[in-house]
Amino acid sequence: MAAQDYIKIALLYFLLLFVQVNVLNHLDFDVPFMALVHPMVVFYVIIIMPRMNEAAYLALAFCTGFFMDSFYHTQGLHSFGFVLIAFIRQPLLNYLKLNEEQRETALPHISFLGLRRFVIYSLLMSLTYHIFTVMLAVFSFQAFQSSLSRIFMSTLLSVFFFVVLDIIFFRKSQNAQ
Repeated sequence: MAAQDYIKIALLYFLLLFVQVNVLNHLDFDVPFMALVHPMVVFYVIIIMPRMNEAAYLALAFCTGFFMDSFYHTQGLHSFGFVLIAFIRQPLLNYLKLNEEQRETALPHISFLGLRRFVIYSLLMSLTYHIFTVMLAVFSFQAFQSSLSRIFMSTLLSVFFFVVLDIIFFRKSQNAQ
């Protein structure tokens, strides 16, 4: 991976942190069934990172979650969610049936995985994150239906943003094909 790709990922990381904290944190839908929807796009960078040292990867996920916890006032909820998706990322990529060479150079983007596998990967990562963070935040099954709709809608909106971001920032140029 070239140095310019690392710079692009770092800039995207800070841009998504800014958008998450300053825009999506204050997003309020007027539609009743969308009132509890909170897309989490900042972990897009966590799921697309190239293969790297596992400890550094988990530390980056924890620091990102800690940063989000400080803005959302959630005392470790996002830290747990980010570390969880960082922890299951590599086994999930292995599950997508990549061969050994692909696993070593895997960049989980649409151009590498294909649209179907990228959507499945993003959906499973986002669903895992939202299930655990929403259920830990509610910590009860009394509002199970509203929690389930919140998980479902937040996951779908997050995956939509992931696909759009991947197309915008990481599509292959027509000359490279």
